[in-house]
Amino acid sequence: CNKKTRYVKNVYHVIRIYRIRNKKHRIYNYKMQDIKVRKGVKMRILITGGPTNEYIDEVMKITNMSKGSLSKSLANDLARRGHEVLLLLNDGVNPDNIDKSVKVELMDDADSLYKALERASAIKFDVLVHAAAVGDYKADFCFSMESLADFICKNKSLTEDKEKLYKALISDSSYHIDNDSKMSSGMDDLCVKMSLTPKIISHLRKMFGNETTIIGCKLLENVPEHELVEAARGLIEKNDVDYILANDLSKLRDGDPTRTLVKKDSGQIEYLNTHEDIINFIDSIKRR
Repeated sequence: CNKKTRYVKNVYHVIRIYRIRNKKHRIYNYKMQDIKVRKGVKMRILITGGPTNEYIDEVMKITNMSKGSLSKSLANDLARRGHEVLLLLNDGVNPDNIDKSVKVELMDDADSLYKALERASAIKFDVLVHAAAVGDYKADFCFSMESLADFICKNKSLTEDKEKLYKALISDSSYHIDNDSKMSSGMDDLCVKMSLTPKIISHLRKMFGNETTIIGCKLLENVPEHELVEAARGLIEKNDVDYILANDLSKLRDGDPTRTLVKKDSGQIEYLNTHEDIINFIDSIKRR
């Protein structure tokens, strides 16, 4: 069974590498020595983009609706303005139309994004735009309602103590379903125990230091403007970032791309009404 699992994982890995390398534009992991300020380059800029994928088994995953479009557009336009750009992009995002001057590293889940950021932090970046839509939850293990009921029936003494029962359910894997490979599609009572992923934005200041201007993003839906701004200020205060680009999903659906720019230690806000406004804002950071 272990050999079969390893074989499946190896085949899956080979197929995945093949697909990545045979995209229309071949993308390679950057090398540290490639990220350097060339003559005429204005700033080093790091951008994260796309969703994260948290796997339930080898086939199913928890993800979100992000397509990485904003991050790709920012990377292209900032590179064309003479900035050195590194884009950490989800490997499921279409890499077409990425400017050849943009360095790209592919990531998958929240953990791989975190590790990619750790590697990148060895380089001094002037600006970090954290636009990746990092999923809130990851799958810990799978079980069926039947296997859970069997476990509880076999351990009736635990039901007298809620805390002991909880600990047993978390630590005892005897009722779990093996999800190292593709699970059977015939289970009609499959359950997934999930837990929170790490809040990557909370680690960025420690990783990159005070010399890097950090821009985060916040997306809410159908909220008043003051609530959007309040949420952005909360993110700034909690995570020690410099700016938050906040917007409302309902407005995006209606074709309104306006972002509300909230700045650290300032009561003022700006409205970036177009993509060009966002580019101009990032382009001007050294002058602010």
